[in-house]
Order: sequence, then C-alpha cells, then structure tokens
Amino acid sequence: MFRRIVASIAVAFVAVIGLIAAEVKGKLVKIDDTAKTITIKVEEDDKTFTYNSDTKFVSSKGKELNEEAKKKLFEAKASKKGGREVTVITEKKGEKDIVTEVKVAAGKKKDAK
Repeated sequence: MFRRIVASIAVAFVAVIGLIAAEVKGKLVKIDDTAKTITIKVEEDDKTFTYNSDTKFVSSKGKELNEEAKKKLFEAKASKKGGREVTVITEKKGEKDIVTEVKVAAGKKKDAK
C-alpha cells in the first residue's frame, strides 16, 4: 500500500514538472532584444518565445555566455541553411511561457591555415 502511494506521488510530481517546464530544439532565426523575443525554426514552423533579463544564454557545455558572445549571437543573421542550433527552455508564468535558458550548440571550428 505504501509503495503505491509513493509511486503515485512520484508520477504526479513528474507530470507537474512536465507542465511547468518545456524544452524546444530548433535553429535560431532571430533575437529581438527590443521586444525581448527569440524566434527559432522547429521543423518547418517558426516559434517565437518571450525572454526577460533573468534568461540565461549558455553554451552547449553549460557555461554562461559573456556579453561579447551574446552580442555576436544577437547580431547573427540566419544563413540560407538556417541559424545556430539552440535549445530553448521555457517555464510557465501565469498564462505565458517565459524562456529561462537558451542553450547554444557549439559552432563548427574554422580550419587553421
């Protein structure tokens, strides 16, 4: 009996966490620093998310991007093939999904000549 109660509580907890946070992977289309939005291409659709001053921009290794790296990311133009791979992590706040973290995939290294 006790095991069933504990298992039920664990399942409910996991379900609630799933409703609170979401993770979306796609290619970066644009970041609008004025409107505080980030747009990514997921499969064939563009998805736009709202971020705020608490949003963390991190590398694929989890290290927070410095201001110069963020600036380059914000100024980057999407190529014909698409922009950088990113993972957007959102959290439900009221009626809105707010971006809490943006993980930027590692870029390709240029060949040394």
